Amino acid sequence: MSDQAPNTNKHPVIVIPPQEVARLVEHIFHQRRTEEARLERAAAAARLTALADDARQQYLDELKAGGEPVYPAWVDDITILVGRPGGATDDARNAERYRAWRDAAVANSAVFVKAMRDALPPEAREGNPRWPTAGEWDVAIDAAISAQQSGRVDR
Repeated sequence: MSDQAPNTNKHPVIVIPPQEVARLVEHIFHQRRTEEARLERAAAAARLTALADDARQQYLDELKAGGEPVYPAWVDDITILVGRPGGATDDARNAERYRAWRDAAVANSAVFVKAMRDALPPEAREGNPRWPTAGEWDVAIDAAISAQQSGRVDR
């Protein structure tokens, strides 16, 4: 005779050995730790991106005020390491930058080019000692677009 009560369900009884239960519990806790780590990395990435965005905005504000700040190149490093959550938004923004630059080139707008050049870090304007980074070009084009939209630059 068996010590187990008879199965009155229509479903079979599944017996799981204790070591398998322990393995499954460990697996579940591991997944939980992995998810917590992913959330911690996402939060850290968001904090770093916010710091980089603040530094980039401060740079633009100082340029608008007539200063000659040094571009914080580390913000580009953060963008490379963390990535941008924007994806399609970034693509649209890059397309807008390209169109503005292209239209200024077609119109031979020296004023737009000057506004863009003035927004580049002084050490990168002439390629001495270095050439501007992609992020610096983005900031410069954004500054020229902003100047254009505010009426300070002819189209």
